[in-house]
Amino acid sequence: MTTAQRQENRSSHRRVLVSKTAANMISSLHPFNKTKANAALATIKSSVLDQAKVKKIVGVDNAFVARADDLRVVFKYEGDSVVITSVVAKA
Repeated sequence: MTTAQRQENRSSHRRVLVSKTAANMISSLHPFNKTKANAALATIKSSVLDQAKVKKIVGVDNAFVARADDLRVVFKYEGDSVVITSVVAKA
């Protein structure tokens, strides 16, 4: 995956960027099935745009976490964009 993948979301007008580290984490969820990895990426991107799933990380400036099925997505806001920095499987 590229360093930063961009997706225009017409409903919220925010771009969702995925860091290289987060892209590697997402692709490692389904290493041999690109279709499932792309589906996971779509779920992750929609979760960071859903304000009902977003919570601020206490004690850290500009850091948020969102639920995406059994995953936790760590991201930050940069201007009008959302930058996904990490994806962690819930234990």
